[in-house]
Amino acid sequence: AEVNFDEPGDWGVRVIPSRAGATLPPIQLLFTVQEKGASVAISEPAPRSRQLILGDVSDMSEIDTAAEPDPEWHQMTIADAVTSGKPVAIAFTTPGFCESQMCAPMTQELAMLYDRYKDRVIFIHVEPYFLDKARSGEGLIPIPVMEEWGLQTEPWIFIVDAQGNVAAK
Repeated sequence: AEVNFDEPGDWGVRVIPSRAGATLPPIQLLFTVQEKGASVAISEPAPRSRQLILGDVSDMSEIDTAAEPDPEWHQMTIADAVTSGKPVAIAFTTPGFCESQMCAPMTQELAMLYDRYKDRVIFIHVEPYFLDKARSGEGLIPIPVMEEWGLQTEPWIFIVDAQGNVAAK
């Protein structure tokens, strides 16, 4: 759903899901609407970020908290992808430390698109936090790439066009 908020401030949404006629417990999401978004705007050039990729680590769990991570989503830096001449889908999600409960569902949705478009679109997954610090109990400390994209929360998905500009978020 696309919703316009008439003023900045604290807002919330309450979702009452149902499945096969059964009503499930309501889900309430609270969020803050800002006067102007902090993240990279649509039509702006995508930041040429350099996150850790599979070739930088000895184990994929160092860069992905998904139960079944896809190594294909960790082959290329954002910088290389957005200058490749192909569209790019970038998921800033953390299935293992997600505070909004939306990371895993968003990652699953994107995975379905991956199956359909992997020959035409580059897919990238970025864990937004330093995983070693999160796992040791030091807290969720954002990686520098989050600041480069103007992100203060997770999850986010950005679509970058073949010219390297943000087309959707």
